[in-house]
Amino acid sequence: MRARSRQESKVAAVRVIQGFGGRITLVGVLLLVFLLACLTRVGYLQFVRGSELSERGISQQKDALTFYAKRGKVVDAEGTPLALTLETRQIEVVPSQVQEPGFVIEYLSGVLGWSTERVERAAFCTTKKNVACYVHRVLDPKVVAALTSVMDPANKDGRARWLRSQLQGVRLIPAAARVYPAGERAGQIIGVARVPQCTKEKKERGECKAPDPMEIEGQYGIEADCNDVLSGREIVLDGWKQNQSGVSLSANNPELEFSASTVKLSIVLPIQAIAEEELARMVIGSFARRGTALVMDVGTGELLAVAHYPPFNPNGTEMYAGNEIWKWNDSAFIEQFEPGSTLKPLVAAAILEEGLRSLDDTEFCENGAWRVDARHKPIKDHGSYGWLTLWDCIKFSSNICLGKLGLELGDDKLFDYMWRFGFGQKSGVKTSSYEASGTLKKGKRGWADMQTANVSFGQGIAVTAVQLVTAVAALGNGGVLMKPILVKEIRDAGGKLLMEYKPEIVRQVVSQSVARQVIEAMRRVLEPGGTGEKAVVYGFDAAGKTGTAQKVMTLVDPYWVKSKERPRPRQTGRYVDRWIASFVGLVPSDKPKLAILVLVDEPYSNHYGGVVAAPAFSRIAERTLAYLNVVPSVEQTHRIAPKASPVAPAAPVPAEGPVEEAVAAPTAVGAAVVPEFSGMTPGEALRVAMAARVELVAEGSGVAVSQKPSGKTAVVPWQEVRVRFSPAGGVQGR
Repeated sequence: MRARSRQESKVAAVRVIQGFGGRITLVGVLLLVFLLACLTRVGYLQFVRGSELSERGISQQKDALTFYAKRGKVVDAEGTPLALTLETRQIEVVPSQVQEPGFVIEYLSGVLGWSTERVERAAFCTTKKNVACYVHRVLDPKVVAALTSVMDPANKDGRARWLRSQLQGVRLIPAAARVYPAGERAGQIIGVARVPQCTKEKKERGECKAPDPMEIEGQYGIEADCNDVLSGREIVLDGWKQNQSGVSLSANNPELEFSASTVKLSIVLPIQAIAEEELARMVIGSFARRGTALVMDVGTGELLAVAHYPPFNPNGTEMYAGNEIWKWNDSAFIEQFEPGSTLKPLVAAAILEEGLRSLDDTEFCENGAWRVDARHKPIKDHGSYGWLTLWDCIKFSSNICLGKLGLELGDDKLFDYMWRFGFGQKSGVKTSSYEASGTLKKGKRGWADMQTANVSFGQGIAVTAVQLVTAVAALGNGGVLMKPILVKEIRDAGGKLLMEYKPEIVRQVVSQSVARQVIEAMRRVLEPGGTGEKAVVYGFDAAGKTGTAQKVMTLVDPYWVKSKERPRPRQTGRYVDRWIASFVGLVPSDKPKLAILVLVDEPYSNHYGGVVAAPAFSRIAERTLAYLNVVPSVEQTHRIAPKASPVAPAAPVPAEGPVEEAVAAPTAVGAAVVPEFSGMTPGEALRVAMAARVELVAEGSGVAVSQKPSGKTAVVPWQEVRVRFSPAGGVQGR
């Protein structure tokens, strides 16, 4: 019985094992089939759709990353920044989210220093839901820091939390701001780049929305002229997504900073400062309306300085009202004026080039008054001159002499030469923004005799300042007219040169020998008795020409009576008792390096260019040549005020006042000699020191009372000379 039971147990166990084996086999078969299916799928995905799925995976990890290139820099010829873009904060208000409008208005008014009415107009510009109104782009770092601290959610300070609760709807976001490190220096030339303004047309179309935080638009000057290359553009690149901790999922996601191109000007900031300082002194001293001064490199046509007065600071554009827009304009390129007598050397060059006269030939100047014809008023000179050589016609600035010679030249040739000197056409110095072409027109019948005579001494023709200085520079360049240069080069953010504006010859206007003769005649203008004797540049020979032009203004007919036939008063251009005083010259005259033009608009104290503009030319030339390390080339005595003396001078006294001999400036070779500065003011001492090739170190103010080394001491060139000035020195008299 037991044996049978054991046998049955063995049989049952074998059956169970056989059952498990079948199941294991089945499972194995199923696993094998599944594995084969997986391998097949993997092979299909890997070899058939591998590239497609790989690209899809990468695309799911990547995203479009948006960068915004900063607006490019503007620098001077030496690389000094004139315009930069910095990160600041932009204030925006979403009116529909504001809970306490009164508090928001008062708070922003206090922060920005604005009236509550102005803040309210800006902050609550719309009633649309969730639409932001642009308020202001804050520049002051202290204000930015204070606002950032208040608006930062991480700031758990009780007052900050309370302010944030009251300022709901106010947003402070990163933004770009344009700053001008040089301030007023070359302000009109650089111009302004600002947040795009909401115009009346945009308001009517409902397009006045908050500007892009990085958006800045050039509106005047170089900022507008080169806006395309300076503008920061939105750049979209593929980048790797980031995880919740903000860590990049790939090491190949660099932190890039983009910036636009850099524009380098021909302006040299120290020379610009010299021109602006002397121009301001001249305009203020003559009680004039405004002024302009240009300094050009004769050989290249590069504008080293373009100064305007009153000055303009691009950093504070909000202080200028709409009716003061003329302060923003670079008038040297866009405003036209009659050149007056500054045109006479160019007309003389045309006469010499045509062989009609030599400088030694004489012309009768009608004793100061001459009628071209019976219909017109007589042309007058400021002196009763008889027979004058062409030398003296330029020296004494005779209108009659040049008028007669202009008629002999003829209107066709006179027009042609004026055109060849660059008048009546744009100079090309501005590439995209507005530049005036001047006025030089002639009808089919040509000019009448009176008009030809007028043009010959600078009336009836309108020029810009850059046209006039370029034309005179052509005389100093051997008769070759150069294209003026304001922008020297443009480079990308990496420093790669994109565009370079090299010196460019426009045309040969007159021969080199004629240009040399005219410069010699212009030198006599600065001699005693000449109209430009106040333009003497101590230590250098200079050549120049004065100009005094009567202004033409649009006036309303005083006899107008309203009627159906004449509903509006007639407006006519007439000469008025307002003047533009000017001086244009070349220095050094033997090998001209600089062409300098000085213009004074409506001087009150005296309207003659030789009195008002010539001294500024002298000071700009002296200081600029000293900066450029141009060594004085001539020996020159200096006009200084002596101590008071009861004895009247026996000889006639020049217009500048009494003079005494100072130590002569040494020549370019050898040691320098220290002048005797006793009794001089700081300005007089500086002029004498530059001409004598010593460096003045001034201490105090008033008049010079002591110096070290003493006067007439031989020193190495450009050695320091310390001079002490004292107001008490004035008691001893000058």
